[in-house]
Amino acid sequence: MDESAQAEATTASRGKFLLLVCIAFVPIVTAYLMYFYMPDVVPDGRTNQGQLMTPPVRIDTIAGALSDGRWVLLQLVDAPCERRCEETLHLSQQLRTALGKDSSRVSRAVVVARAEDASDLSDGNIEIVVDAVGFESLAKVIGGPPSNHIFLMDPNGNIMMWYSPDQVGKPLLKDLKHLLRISNIG
Repeated sequence: MDESAQAEATTASRGKFLLLVCIAFVPIVTAYLMYFYMPDVVPDGRTNQGQLMTPPVRIDTIAGALSDGRWVLLQLVDAPCERRCEETLHLSQQLRTALGKDSSRVSRAVVVARAEDASDLSDGNIEIVVDAVGFESLAKVIGGPPSNHIFLMDPNGNIMMWYSPDQVGKPLLKDLKHLLRISNIG
């Protein structure tokens, strides 16, 4: 084999090697550049209906009182429960029932700042947690009066989503079904 044929074979081998390197690294470099330098091109899709809390909030007094390994629908009640509050409580029960076979994986709870705020809550299927500090912490998350908002706590005790009163219903049910389908815990 003469020198020119050997040089051609070496050049061809190097070309193939460079092509393989480009095939491996070009997508990585392109993705990096798109993510950091062209953020408007990156899709902003999401499937959740509620407000995701990043990072999730863990309030040990609430998590400790409700640590039975299930998902929990938390409702904050800041005064004696009136009509809208009672409607939200009833709706949370209907949501749990609508889950069918997965209803045993979800429980309901009310968080109140004062024990007297829970005096008119007579539903036997709901747990009541009296925790002024936890109540105020969750009220700060939504940035306003907390009445009729629902928070979703995972089985590990992390409060990870919240729903405004207009999202309680089908949007919450859709998220719950999705979470229970993909979750291996709770």
